[in-house]
Amino acid sequence: MADKGRSEVGNMMMGIAAGGATSGLGGAGAIGEFAAEAYGGIQTGSLWQFALATRTGTALTSGAVNWGVQLVKNGGDLSQTNYIDVGASLVGGYLGYGGNLAWNGLVGIGVGMTQTEANNLYYGKNDNLLVGGLTSGLTTMAGFKVGDVYTNWTMKPIFTSVGSVIAGNAAGTTSTELFNGIIEKYNKNIQQNNGSKQ
Repeated sequence: MADKGRSEVGNMMMGIAAGGATSGLGGAGAIGEFAAEAYGGIQTGSLWQFALATRTGTALTSGAVNWGVQLVKNGGDLSQTNYIDVGASLVGGYLGYGGNLAWNGLVGIGVGMTQTEANNLYYGKNDNLLVGGLTSGLTTMAGFKVGDVYTNWTMKPIFTSVGSVIAGNAAGTTSTELFNGIIEKYNKNIQQNNGSKQ
């Protein structure tokens, strides 16, 4: 069942996305609930949930999670938002849609290298492109698996809510951001320790 939502032809529940905003939008049998036939059975959900399960919805919610994590880290200061990172999350969510673990890892590497270079140019940094790409690829793959496991755990046979996929995508995207934060903090500690030894 691994990668089920992302590898089966015709299955609408794909990609890396965050859908916490849809948790209250329609439940099973609610007014405005839609059903779509997919390979694994019947998928149900509100129009908003189906919209968030599209390539564009995946991209928008991935960017929203990144932006939200940045706001938490910066104490809500909008002026501290790194829009390059938000844009990279948007692109990663868009390109990762429908891919399996390996594809999302490759997308993470490519987007991570591009993001690192854009941050180097804009902010005058000198971060290593290969390290940025590999870190992004690994954390993307880890987040993908977290989201995939959660999605498969919450899905029911025959009739399933697309909300399970959105919640799984939220778990995956959030865990990717948390993994990135841990690595970022670790790298800063190493840099500070190396600076104090000189």
